[in-house]
Amino acid sequence: MSASFFSHDLLRLNARDSRRRASRFNAATGDAVVIRSAGTGDRELLDLLAALDSAPRLTGEVLIAEVAGEARAAIELGSGRTVADPFHPSTHLQELLAVRARYFAGLGPARVA
Repeated sequence: MSASFFSHDLLRLNARDSRRRASRFNAATGDAVVIRSAGTGDRELLDLLAALDSAPRLTGEVLIAEVAGEARAAIELGSGRTVADPFHPSTHLQELLAVRARYFAGLGPARVA
């Protein structure tokens, strides 16, 4: 076997592995995020999120972020305090909720100095 044949096989296997990892990444992030206002029927859902996050329950006006129909994070509009499901990635959801909360407060988007 020549060294070039071995290198070619490694490159081909690496490209195939990269495509496989990319398809898993796209499938994992392909779900739509829905941000909505919490209603009176969401109290149990918000209590569950707070319990999973080991945080006090949210009160007042609340926004909920859902992925694939499941609530993953929520923000209290009055304080900006968030709770999230620790068993799913949620940092990006909390950031989206914070941006949306700024619009509800009439502050518009955050400005970078």
